Amino acid sequence: MIKRTIRELPIEPMSFIGLEEARRIIAIPDEAIEYTKEEAEWMVRALGNLDYMIEIALSSDGNTAELYRRREQIQFALDSYNLQNKSG
Repeated sequence: MIKRTIRELPIEPMSFIGLEEARRIIAIPDEAIEYTKEEAEWMVRALGNLDYMIEIALSSDGNTAELYRRREQIQFALDSYNLQNKSG
């Protein structure tokens, strides 16, 4: 069973997110966001799926730039999770 929750960020709750609030959210350091074990497992699965999609795109001369960009984002988050749990 997957428990779906809204990620808690280190900012106060708000009912409207405008440009200034979005800038504050984007400015949150990646190290300040804590992931659960379940989220890390989903990231590992997402990396496998992206690797498969990249392989298919490469074999059909497709554009892989966006796939690689997304893979890099997920890998960074997973590395952050691993670092937090190694030191914690």
